[in-house]
Amino acid sequence: MELSYLSRTPGLNTTMIGKLVLLGAIGAVLAQSSQDVAILNESRSADVSGKYDFGFASEDGTARVETAGDDGEVSGQYQYVDADGQNVVVKYTAGKNGFQDIAQLAPRKPDWDLKRDLAPRLERLERRTQRAIAELIRQRLRRDQRPDDLVDAVHAAAADGDDDDE
Repeated sequence: MELSYLSRTPGLNTTMIGKLVLLGAIGAVLAQSSQDVAILNESRSADVSGKYDFGFASEDGTARVETAGDDGEVSGQYQYVDADGQNVVVKYTAGKNGFQDIAQLAPRKPDWDLKRDLAPRLERLERRTQRAIAELIRQRLRRDQRPDDLVDAVHAAAADGDDDDE
């Protein structure tokens, strides 16, 4: 009887009800399938003056350490592994200046694909640089010498280069 009431409700039909039930069932399964993460180590201490420190590290790379002094200043750090697999470390302090954090990404591994993509461009840049240097040398020779001397200078430079190869 209650189902017939829902099916008579405007905008709500049995197909939609079936989808909602299925969605709820999937959500329940996903909620139960999350795995517990083991704590690898843990420490805690506190005293009556308000000083404390604690820390833990878990098997999934998550960790946190925090210390509070007599003056109420708190400092610590936490770390986790982000979606890209990078280890993110955040150091922080909290006190009279408020909460201040500094995120530090661990160094990334070299991206060899990027290096392969850049290699042809770097070679092209090297060739262009060498041509530009040669053109500057030619311009100086033209400016400083007569045209006959220019040909002799180029031949002399070529001969010196041939001697170096041997």
